[in-house]
Amino acid sequence: MNTHTRHRLLIFLPRNQYINPTEEVFLRYLAREHRVLFYGPGYVREGDLEKDARRVYDRYGPFDAALVHQYFLYGDMKKAERSCYFPFNVKDFVEKNPSFPLHFNALPCVRIAMLLRMDYYALTREQVRILEDFPGYFLSWPRQFIKAKAELPKLNNEAFYESVTDNYRCFLSENGERIIPFMHLIDDDHIYPVRPGGKKTTVCVPGHLYSERRRALDYLSQTGFRSNNRSMLASGLSRGLETVSGRGLYARKWGIRLLRSMFRNRIRRSWISFTDGSLLRWPIRKYFEIPAYGSLLVCDPFNNYRDLGFETDKNCFMTSAQELPEVVRYALSHFQETLGVIKRSQAMIKEFHSASVRVKQFAAVLDAIRKGSYLGARWQKGELLIRTQPPENAPGKGTPY
Repeated sequence: MNTHTRHRLLIFLPRNQYINPTEEVFLRYLAREHRVLFYGPGYVREGDLEKDARRVYDRYGPFDAALVHQYFLYGDMKKAERSCYFPFNVKDFVEKNPSFPLHFNALPCVRIAMLLRMDYYALTREQVRILEDFPGYFLSWPRQFIKAKAELPKLNNEAFYESVTDNYRCFLSENGERIIPFMHLIDDDHIYPVRPGGKKTTVCVPGHLYSERRRALDYLSQTGFRSNNRSMLASGLSRGLETVSGRGLYARKWGIRLLRSMFRNRIRRSWISFTDGSLLRWPIRKYFEIPAYGSLLVCDPFNNYRDLGFETDKNCFMTSAQELPEVVRYALSHFQETLGVIKRSQAMIKEFHSASVRVKQFAAVLDAIRKGSYLGARWQKGELLIRTQPPENAPGKGTPY
């Protein structure tokens, strides 16, 4: 039973689709459980779109909280157009509405900036200053899973090394009580039952070929295991389409649907799936998708993985790319143990990282913010623990993590 308030929420964002469905699924489930008004291009006809956030609030409100998408906060929608599908003319909208929505920072309710698509390691000082000036909270990954660049000694092996900064990590350190911690989630309807008869492939390495995944494919090939990676084929097709028409697969609705289906089916048909978080040791979505889709998660661990409920030998096997073939052989020769690990991993995802759970966590944080008691939150063993201060004049020091 949901014991949290059913909130009235005003969300300023452009209608869009992105290859990573985390934000899209979260908003869909949020709208199921709360009274949500989505407002922006694609949701409202161009001629009816009100530019002033306060007028929207006064017309449809009041609201308990208002959220604004990072595309509006930073005005970088045109930059996102290459990797995101928008069902409206982005260039035309940006030229006519350079500061949409106006007066958001003056709304008389809780204000939240949605930063779920932020490249946290690539933030510039100018972008951080925009966050520092924002009068509200941030729905974002927390510092808990973001290591400093100096703590990642092998990072220079990745092609993106030069663009990595600690700017956002420093911001998080100084603003912990303004952060609403968020992490990837899985659509409740996409946690599939394990069907051994549907497994056509022994092992796969899905997704972008970071350096450790390339090494994993090399070691598998050297030991006789085949794992065809289709990300290069998809990337090549996308680049070809972009050259011909100006838009690749990632900026097309059908292309996004195709790529999502390819990733999902490839994992579902594999007994074992290997992933890593690049040399950033990042908790990417594949750590959550692989168990949900009924494959054995074998992985190079991400930063503070236990805090999100991952436990090696219980709900996943953790290993390096070099040792992957040995782990694959072990898993194949211990069928019942492997099946047990897969089922426990699915139970963990359902308990801690389903969309419905993430919406309840958000509602609980918002409850605390509206009461004026919120002091921050962090994950521990899969659960999001909220720290609060006691009511005025009450004894005690508040709720510990």
